[in-house]
Amino acid sequence: MKVKLGMENRKYNSSEISSFIKLFRDMYELKQEFLAERANISLRTLERAESGKEKDRPSDNSLKRIAKALMLEEDFFTKIHAIKTKEESEREAREREKNYTKIVLTKSTNAKDIINRLSGSHMYWSDVLINENDEAEELAANLVDYLQDLGDSLDDISETNKLEMRRELQRMIDELEVHGFVVYHAKGKRVAIVGIGNEPKQKTPMRVYYYIIRRDSGDTFQALYPKRSEGWWA
Repeated sequence: MKVKLGMENRKYNSSEISSFIKLFRDMYELKQEFLAERANISLRTLERAESGKEKDRPSDNSLKRIAKALMLEEDFFTKIHAIKTKEESEREAREREKNYTKIVLTKSTNAKDIINRLSGSHMYWSDVLINENDEAEELAANLVDYLQDLGDSLDDISETNKLEMRRELQRMIDELEVHGFVVYHAKGKRVAIVGIGNEPKQKTPMRVYYYIIRRDSGDTFQALYPKRSEGWWA
């Protein structure tokens, strides 16, 4: 097997196997007892596999049973894979740190809270993480359009109109929440926009409102955003 630059051919180590098992078990919402029974292994064997300790690594036969129970290729945990070297993983981590910034977004189901954070922002960065629910996806698309229009007009409308728009926004949020989806948002990140107006090299500080519409997964959600994009710098 030919080795690519920055890669090595080897089997997954115990720590990697542990991470995969936990990932897929969480994805399928399987309890340890159920997975162990499904794989026809003891609970202790599964616990050893999830410990991540090399000395507790189960036999290849047990790992194959676990793989099949998780609907993976039988030899997923036992065959040789092309895996990034430690040096390559560290290099990519440095690149991510250089080019991306981590932002903690908080869940909000309150229209007033969203409008308060939206107010004073110059730009909006939105993402919709919905792909299994057509009705919710349409509701989310409408909400994105509404927030865009709302943000562009907040400084120019009367308090009466703001109240009406807030009520409509709350209705849309409530309707989306029925399907299990909510808004996560963050405000306050300043970026420098390059090339506004007649000054192509001038950097203009602007404030960005970030929000993601996704399935409710707790009070906060972390996301990576580029520090540079089409002429703007964080």
